[in-house]
Amino acid sequence: RIGVFYLDLYNDRMNAQKTFDELAVKYPNDELLTYANLVLNEERYNIQGLKNTDQKIATVIKEELTNYPNPFNPITKISFTLASKDNIKLKVYDILGREVLILANGEFEMGKHEIELNATNLPSGVYFYNLTTSSNSITKKMLLLK
Repeated sequence: RIGVFYLDLYNDRMNAQKTFDELAVKYPNDELLTYANLVLNEERYNIQGLKNTDQKIATVIKEELTNYPNPFNPITKISFTLASKDNIKLKVYDILGREVLILANGEFEMGKHEIELNATNLPSGVYFYNLTTSSNSITKKMLLLK
């Protein structure tokens, strides 16, 4: 968890890798190292003895959706994590449920992704962003303050 906090909250890749490196030394065959490879977007840790790696990854990582900062003016970054390669749609809706933007529509690899939303041309207010995959749909709220 500490490694993920360094990476996601503080955007501190160096301390995240240091934390995961310490985990790899203590627990060289731990499934969480597979997760560390995903969040770092690299094959940094060679995990011996794990079978059905794709299945284990799916149990460790879940689809997630967040944005930061929130409230924002006028730029926010929407992050999502996919448990497997999938076709996704990432859309933004206004408070009345009208679609105002399509941020992504297509196939994305397994792992963490980040898309910047520039809302310069949108009025202040509450917006919803929705991630739709082949197996799930997640909607979150964000606030644009100008």
